[in-house]
Amino acid sequence: MAEQHLPFHVTSEGIKLHLKVTPQASVNKIADVGIDGQGAAFLRVYVTAVADGGKANSALLKLLSKSWKIPKSSVKIVRGKNQRFKVIEIIGDPDDLYRKLTQYF
Repeated sequence: MAEQHLPFHVTSEGIKLHLKVTPQASVNKIADVGIDGQGAAFLRVYVTAVADGGKANSALLKLLSKSWKIPKSSVKIVRGKNQRFKVIEIIGDPDDLYRKLTQYF
């Protein structure tokens, strides 16, 4: 996959990840990378939790931290808390996180 189509970018604090969350899915899973109308990449993620009272957001953070073996305390929503399109910040060594996430994509 071309680097410009990765759904994240490196920051001085770690990684910012762009994603689209679908709540009430049949299974919790990190799916694939999509491209929006402006050509920006985002990661599709499905969670079984409902979008009520932050349940889907909690399930999302748990899924990401468990899947990528990142402490849950290092993963937070920085934009789109009440929307399907979100920006997640993962705090940590940017080089380590970059290697970990590019292996996944």
